Amino acid sequence: MASRNNLKIGQCYCMSGRQRYGTKYSAAIPWRGGPEPLPAPPMHSSSLASPSSLSPDLAMDDAGPLENLLHGDALDFSQDDTDVEEEDDDDSDDVDEDDVTDDSDSEDGVIPRIAPWRLNLTALSQRYNMYAVAYKNKVHITRIHSCVDHIVHTRPDLVLEPPASPEALNVGGYINPQMPHQMNHLIMGDLGNEEILLLAFDDGDVIGYYNFQIEQALLRIESGDALKESTSMKPFFHQNTGISTWGLAIHAQSRLIAAGNNRNEVHLFAFALTNHETPSELLTPGEDKFHRSLRNKLETTPGVLDRDLDAQQNRRDLYHHIVFEIPEGDNIPNVAFSGDADGNADKVLAIDIRGQLWILDIWSSRCECIKGLYETYALSDQIRNPAAFTWAQLTIPRGWGVLVLPQSSFLPTNGFRDSLGLDPKEANYVYHEEYGRYIGIENAATHIKNNSSIHPWVKNGLQAEHLPHIWPHMPSSRDKWYDAVKDRRQGWNATYDSVADSSLEPAFLYQHDTDDITSKFQKASLSDGSTVMRTYETSIEFVGTDRDVGIMFANAIDQIKPREGSVQGLHFPSARLAHTIHVPELSLVVAGSMCGRVALITLTRPLDSNYSFKRGFKVEAILPLKTDEERWLRPISPLLGIAVGPIPGLTLGARRYRIIIQYYDHRILAYEVGRNNSTDELSVI
Repeated sequence: MASRNNLKIGQCYCMSGRQRYGTKYSAAIPWRGGPEPLPAPPMHSSSLASPSSLSPDLAMDDAGPLENLLHGDALDFSQDDTDVEEEDDDDSDDVDEDDVTDDSDSEDGVIPRIAPWRLNLTALSQRYNMYAVAYKNKVHITRIHSCVDHIVHTRPDLVLEPPASPEALNVGGYINPQMPHQMNHLIMGDLGNEEILLLAFDDGDVIGYYNFQIEQALLRIESGDALKESTSMKPFFHQNTGISTWGLAIHAQSRLIAAGNNRNEVHLFAFALTNHETPSELLTPGEDKFHRSLRNKLETTPGVLDRDLDAQQNRRDLYHHIVFEIPEGDNIPNVAFSGDADGNADKVLAIDIRGQLWILDIWSSRCECIKGLYETYALSDQIRNPAAFTWAQLTIPRGWGVLVLPQSSFLPTNGFRDSLGLDPKEANYVYHEEYGRYIGIENAATHIKNNSSIHPWVKNGLQAEHLPHIWPHMPSSRDKWYDAVKDRRQGWNATYDSVADSSLEPAFLYQHDTDDITSKFQKASLSDGSTVMRTYETSIEFVGTDRDVGIMFANAIDQIKPREGSVQGLHFPSARLAHTIHVPELSLVVAGSMCGRVALITLTRPLDSNYSFKRGFKVEAILPLKTDEERWLRPISPLLGIAVGPIPGLTLGARRYRIIIQYYDHRILAYEVGRNNSTDELSVI
């Protein structure tokens, strides 16, 4: 049976930093590496514009892209002439800032500077036609006027300048002490009945703006009633967590904001509601007389712990600022909310850079820790083979992303391959003594169509002899999450799913050991039955529950890269799947890595109940596609951010979404994504 979920990939729209800002090859583009894009192939549809025909008036030198690559303009990863400070050997996980100047207003002829080595710094509104990008301490808001090429204009329509709080002045910068008030993360989401823009800063500030107020300001500017320079915007929310802040999450129905920081803490901001029974409005901290700041130290042993809360701890007529301290945790790059059966938030999930998943109960103070698969394997291997163990084995892939995916987001599928992207006999059936049953689907990478498994520089022989500064290399031995010999169990193999896949009588070889699953292993069991997705540097995982096995796609976005070397300004491996966006309407997760690759993941649930798993996922495509990379559309510079949003003007049920991928060198790739209502087929246009 043909899959209903395969992607159809069409033309990629690309505009390089040179094209966007109209600079010649002789002028430096910050963070630019690699040649300019090659001309687009012949178009098959007149509705799509060729990148090479969009800016015929831009000044270009006579030399071709490859000539410029090999003669004096090969790599420019520097921001300016400021020296890059060497990073201290600590747990900061991010390099020091390499530029302390601020010229991010994007005036004519000025290329805005970025704050490197942060999280996702771009976003698209789901309600309004606005694209937001964080440049150091400012946010550029831009209208996207084209539904074909999705062009992002050079000059923003509005610039937000979020102020620093008094607390932030005392906190200072974790990455760059010289310029501490720079953004680490940017997201958009609903808080109550309104969409907000939420920002996390290196000096600990967490700042929120109402998007309807940004939209009103844009309309005033467009009507001529207000000058761009005279339009100021005040945030409705401004708090501080005491140290560099990274993870951000918003819960619409319960009106909550969560933020994770580099002190192993999760800060929960629970707004006071004007009507507790019908929470339609909220009061900000500044409007609320009753402000409770509560601090709770969590231990790894689950249980109800003491904290400064009375019997009415979950009263919503008071504003709460609750701090969850996690002594055995680490820096927290991402957080997410989960809810109960009524849709009210009851837990905060946090991932730390060791890959540990922390499930924090908001009101009862329970805490669970589910270790990362890589760390669990390394520690259990130390116990099994103490003589052979070395501390270097703990240099493992780090944790970066977490999403909570409700049951309604999973697309019905027919067959094993339609659900997981490979046949049962290609999968690895793992039974680990610490984390239980998992299906490893890393072999599905060979079935991803138009996937660039080899970096184009390797394929075309452009390696160190021409380009001396290439991506850093990490040893592959660190990527083991199970032992192919030891982590097996009789009856737990592909036979069960192969029989189910053949539409024969239900298999009887394998029986779920319910007591074993529910009692022995730590599982991510949420109140509403949602599934937890956890991402590492290149791997994607569905954390197992007491009702389902785990799914692990190791090295999902991995690629053979140019041989080992060092790149100016690249002090850390750029493979980190930290940019995760859930698109419920399309049953889709978009997961971007700082290395510059983006996975499109369809959430699946097999209609046949005889399979050993109840929910799965399939990587439909990895952007840029192989054909796009061969046209040099992907630059050799890190990813600034990915943004996903509906294209305005299209009706619900037939909506198409745009995916905008922006790199450090200001190159933008744009794709269009939709799903056919009659076939549930996802297409990229």
